[in-house]
Amino acid sequence: MIEGFANIDMLKAQCRIEADNHDEDALLTTYLQAAAEVVLQYLGRSLRSLYDEYGEVPAALQTAQLLLAADLYANREAGRVSSISAVNAGVAHLINAYRRIE
Repeated sequence: MIEGFANIDMLKAQCRIEADNHDEDALLTTYLQAAAEVVLQYLGRSLRSLYDEYGEVPAALQTAQLLLAADLYANREAGRVSSISAVNAGVAHLINAYRRIE
C-alpha cells in the first residue's frame, strides 16, 4: 500500500463489499496499489511532493484511486480496455489540478 492513499476498507465500501468479507483482500490490495501508481504517474509527481505541498494525499486523489481500483475489480477480464490504461474523464477531472507536466 502507498501510505496516505485510500485503504482497503474504503475500497470495500466503494465496491459494496462487506467489511468482514476478506476473501479478496489480496486482490483488492493489488488494485489499490496499481491505482495509486497510475495516479502518481499521471500526475508526474512523487508521493513526497504531495506531502511537501499539501501535508497529505488530497481527497480528490484518493477518490480517483478508488474509482480506478473499483473499475479494475468490476472489470477483471483481460481484453477489456479499463480506465486504468487511459485515465477516464471523471478521474482526470478529479486529478488534473494536481498534475505537473515538465
